[in-house]
Amino acid sequence: MRPDRHDPANTLILTLILGDERRSDPATISAMARATGIDAADLRLRLRREPPCILGLAGPGAANGAAHAAQASGGELFAPAVAEIQASAAEIPARTLEVRPGRLLVQPWRARDPIDVALESIELLVRGSVRPPRESRRGDLPPGPAANTGMRRRLGSTSLITGAAGAFLAHAVETGSAVPITTQAPPIELLDIRLRDGRAIRVDGRRFAFHVLGPLRGQNDRVNMDALRDLLAHLAPRSIVDNGFALYTPGPEVAFAIVDRRLPAAERAFTFYARWITLVYRHMAGESGASPPRPARS
Repeated sequence: MRPDRHDPANTLILTLILGDERRSDPATISAMARATGIDAADLRLRLRREPPCILGLAGPGAANGAAHAAQASGGELFAPAVAEIQASAAEIPARTLEVRPGRLLVQPWRARDPIDVALESIELLVRGSVRPPRESRRGDLPPGPAANTGMRRRLGSTSLITGAAGAFLAHAVETGSAVPITTQAPPIELLDIRLRDGRAIRVDGRRFAFHVLGPLRGQNDRVNMDALRDLLAHLAPRSIVDNGFALYTPGPEVAFAIVDRRLPAAERAFTFYARWITLVYRHMAGESGASPPRPARS
């Protein structure tokens, strides 16, 4: 059964939580492909990843078949609905954090009053880095023989840039034409502080003041975000630290589940991952209220 693209509540995210070496067994892959309608080659690639991993999107009938196939291979399938991802509370962007005895005072952006968070209510710390897309623009080279004498000399008969590329650049220098310039911004460092009541605090290295680190503050966002993660993990020892976003390869589930187009494209995959992995950990904890286990991704 194919997923119903018009009904998020009826479209499930097939998630393999546990498994062993039999996940690469051709019979297992064939059984899952028949049950879900997902291409066997795509399934084979996804099953090679460390669980929990997303196999694809499917309807309830296909999810049942995939669950039987996963169980036969020694695994467990968890299938939250896309609607559960969409129903997650919007992440609250943090401007500053202040540590107080047993509590965390969060000053959000665009809000006057701070949020008082009990440290014991921190359920999950999700850390990730996202790379924004490359930006292209047109750059003008100054025209005129005098300004370009040195450049023309380097692009002459002894130029190391040959062929069509060399000819194009030489013409651009001679005429002052615009040439394409591509730039790559540094990675965006993110940390989600996800609370047991369903709220989530988003720390974005570009917009966050790391004063809370004091002498632990480093020279760049990556160092500072790692230090903040470690500090919060120390202050909230019952929380889980998840660094698995680096292992996640976004699929069609991101575009389908994250419907807020105001969110920058570079952050949508992280937002999906953080919401999804929270549901996975809660499923693994069961309904007894016991603290979630700490799998290998922590």
